[in-house]
Amino acid sequence: MSTAWAVVLSAVLGLSALLVWGLVFSDWRKSKSPQSPHDPAHYFHRRMDSWERAPGTLSSWQQGGPSATGDSTTDGVEVARILTLLDGTSSEDGGGVGARMELVLPDGSTTTVHTEVGNVRNVRPGMFVPVQPLPEGVSHVLGDMVELASDLSEPNVRSVLLEHRHRLGLLDDESYDVLVNGHPETVDLTAVRPTGRVRSEHVEVEVAYASGGGSDNGTATVRGFLRPEEIATLRHTGQALVARSTEGRRALWPAWY
Repeated sequence: MSTAWAVVLSAVLGLSALLVWGLVFSDWRKSKSPQSPHDPAHYFHRRMDSWERAPGTLSSWQQGGPSATGDSTTDGVEVARILTLLDGTSSEDGGGVGARMELVLPDGSTTTVHTEVGNVRNVRPGMFVPVQPLPEGVSHVLGDMVELASDLSEPNVRSVLLEHRHRLGLLDDESYDVLVNGHPETVDLTAVRPTGRVRSEHVEVEVAYASGGGSDNGTATVRGFLRPEEIATLRHTGQALVARSTEGRRALWPAWY
């Protein structure tokens, strides 16, 4: 019996030693391998691609919420600003991850919302997000007072966010009219010039871009308010998104969320 136990013990110790050696060797290989270089171009082009597709329903980045419905209304819907992301981590398998967001409501009060998001890297401070009060008689287990307006259809999302930007002075009347039914086109920039005006954490910029129909040596200009990170995206990619109406009026495509 003692011999059998000795054999078993030797086998266990041998396997343990082999496992430890494997872990040490793996760590050594990682330490010798060159680090993957940071590729800011990939980040900014991914941002531009996401920017061009917006606005969509909240289900485009939220997981586990209700789907948009054709009979959804904007009654009671407000637009909150994300103040901070209190917790949440990216999902490696494409599923939703739990996130706790602190929001600032239009009246200046703050509230917390627990929800699932597809990737928390897309949920950044400063973003706008439509919310609505919890239905009467419904209470959230974690004490939330509002919920994301996930049932809004894309036209309603567009309407709510445009009206919010218009009230904040981030859109003038003409830009608002162009963007109501506008679609973005990508243009190549020749200049990005801040005007010095700042509103609601957005900076007004004048962008000049190549345009075959422009009157100034093939260039055209348009103004709009963007967040600093969106201005960085313009500068790095050398491109902007511009909407044009059927009458030829133009507006700088906003970062919707």
